[in-house]
Amino acid sequence: MRTTISQLADFVEGITYVDLPASIAHETKRLLLDSFGCALAGVASDKGKWGLEFARQFFSGSSQATVLGFGDRMSASALLRQRRAD
Repeated sequence: MRTTISQLADFVEGITYVDLPASIAHETKRLLLDSFGCALAGVASDKGKWGLEFARQFFSGSSQATVLGFGDRMSASALLRQRRAD
């Protein structure tokens, strides 16, 4: 018996952009733009600035991921490990 997650993984792996209905493609673009906007606005807040300074102190030196809006390169895996520990 196949699990739900394996069925979902197969579906996601096999789908292409042209397979998506126009309404789904449009909504996906809208959500991605909203996420980028929220991320950029967040780094201008005090908490965003503190978070960036923390990451610069503890996670810089790797070139795995670019910090949106700043260009700093940091370790994506270290950030994920820290987030899971919290």
